[in-house]
Amino acid sequence: MSIDNVKQFQQRVIQDFALQDQLKEATDAEQFAQLAVKLGKETGYAFTVEQVKAVSAARQPARKLSQKQIETVAPLIVPYLPLPVTS
Repeated sequence: MSIDNVKQFQQRVIQDFALQDQLKEATDAEQFAQLAVKLGKETGYAFTVEQVKAVSAARQPARKLSQKQIETVAPLIVPYLPLPVTS
């Protein structure tokens, strides 16, 4: 079982519309990961739900923070930012 198997299965899914249709039946991330493990096993790929989640998390684009989130987090970060060096 490995992350490489998840990535190989992803490539197979890209080319296989039947697998795509089956995966679209998942209603949430947990069900998607479980279904991916099941379909992966049926097509010769061994990996775990945790490995599916790890690959999915790595592929998620960075999200932008809302203004409210920035205002909440900024006071916690600002004291740790380096001060500019003046000469």
